[in-house]
Amino acid sequence: MLRNESDFATAPSPIPLYHQVSIVLRARIVDGLYAEGEQIPTEELLTAEFNVSKATVRQAVSELVQSGLVQRKQGKGTFVLPSVVHRVRQRYSGSRSDLISDTPGTKVRDVAIEQSVPIPPRIANMLELKHGMATVVRRTREIDGHAYCYTINYLPPTHGRLLTRSKLLRQQVTGILKANGVSLGRTTSWIRADVVGPELSQKLEVPFGTPALAVERLIHDVQGTPIEFVQAWYRSDIYQYTVEVDHQH
Repeated sequence: MLRNESDFATAPSPIPLYHQVSIVLRARIVDGLYAEGEQIPTEELLTAEFNVSKATVRQAVSELVQSGLVQRKQGKGTFVLPSVVHRVRQRYSGSRSDLISDTPGTKVRDVAIEQSVPIPPRIANMLELKHGMATVVRRTREIDGHAYCYTINYLPPTHGRLLTRSKLLRQQVTGILKANGVSLGRTTSWIRADVVGPELSQKLEVPFGTPALAVERLIHDVQGTPIEFVQAWYRSDIYQYTVEVDHQH
């Protein structure tokens, strides 16, 4: 449910006023209330609706422009651009043992690998690494030139040594492990809503405070030994997470 227009001017919030307006407009675009190619309401209409200044509305719309959701056309107005939302999906089937995440049109960029570095104690415990050292991989994925996902992968050093930057530009970590004889077992995933912080806002190319989908995964081999922990953040205006359950199995 959208906030009442007067709330934006009266309700206290640590989130800047322009960003609150931007979040609502972004949700309307993602939900299709403003269709592709359609002009969004004028500054005057948005100023009246949200009970804010024109400067606040301009900042809010500028965020949408920077995110690639709308385009300003001189003398005509602001229009919704063709969206990549719903094109990037990740599917998990209860009858499958692994996650399917490759989508045509996506690619990896900004790959960084660190070997035998300290990792957070919580993650070290999940991977059963008493020494607290692991291989850490950081990557950004994009579609049609727009960043949509930032991931951090943690692996025991024995498995991390199987990874190279060139391989990670072409393959998923699990694909590399399987190609090297590692048999995958169960995967546990945790999904939550999150808010983009300063560093993540640069990686995902969205403003600070933007909603994001955060996913964590713990992957085991067939012997039940944890071999990878993944943290991933997805842009909510581009990415959709779909779960399918087959009740016949």
